[in-house]
Amino acid sequence: MDLFDLGSTREQLIDALKAGGTEWLVISYTSDWLFSPGDSRRIVDALIATNNKPVSYCNVTSEAGHDAFLLEDSLPRYGALVAGFLAHLAGQWVGDAPDAEHSPTSIFHPNHPHRIDYERMIGLIAPGESVMDLGCGTGALMLALHAHGCTEIVGVDIDQDAIVACVGKGLPVVHADLNEGLRLFGDGQFDVVVLSQTLQTVKEVEALVDEMLRVGRRCIVSFPNFAYHKLRRMLAERGRAPEAPGLLSHKWYDTPNIRVLTIADFEDFCARKGVRVHRLVAFDTEDGWREIADEPNLNADLAIFVISR
Repeated sequence: MDLFDLGSTREQLIDALKAGGTEWLVISYTSDWLFSPGDSRRIVDALIATNNKPVSYCNVTSEAGHDAFLLEDSLPRYGALVAGFLAHLAGQWVGDAPDAEHSPTSIFHPNHPHRIDYERMIGLIAPGESVMDLGCGTGALMLALHAHGCTEIVGVDIDQDAIVACVGKGLPVVHADLNEGLRLFGDGQFDVVVLSQTLQTVKEVEALVDEMLRVGRRCIVSFPNFAYHKLRRMLAERGRAPEAPGLLSHKWYDTPNIRVLTIADFEDFCARKGVRVHRLVAFDTEDGWREIADEPNLNADLAIFVISR
């Protein structure tokens, strides 16, 4: 084992792995110092660089060190990853349609099985284009993109259970924190990078948008518009932070929405950074997902932007 060497540099790793034409699952453990998560990420980086080989990666939380793969402590995670991956290779799971998401659809809808925002975003992507889905969750959008004719798709998420769900569906997914950038991916590697209703939860907004524009030839960003007229009234009339059944179902002190941004704010942000806005699609999800053309910053609660350098 000590004499086995895939290569000490990125270039050597890429050369060693480029001959393998298979799908890959890489699992590391947070406390493993013998085969560290950093070593696994370098392998994932090389696999991604070798002509976008299908690869999934998860860094499983464990306090058992290098023995983690021998113990039951993290079995629900690493066992499910291996079982799901092997089942997919054996053709025992077929995902022809999106599954239901267990996350809010919009500000006012806790969960809506008919994701019109997904449909609209997919309509902005041509069949056959390569797509990276940031904050991919359990893979509903990726499944819909696959049905649309996009075969080169990669998801990124920080939630380990979401990684397990995607692997079981045969969806390539990489375990990563968006706040730490997209350094595993090359310049212009994807035709489209999608960030769906996640921007308001990101700490390093400027850095992430820069990385998206580096990795993707164009980007699709959707987010809740906090300047929506009903939210304005909630704050003005009640004098308290707005609450609603969907994305605003949390209290002000435990909400994952750490950014309060509006359509006008994002337009100003793009102008300041020299980012080109190709298109804005805005919805009033309260009014039957009606598309809004007149004063979207006031009348829409959900926005979809198409941007590029």
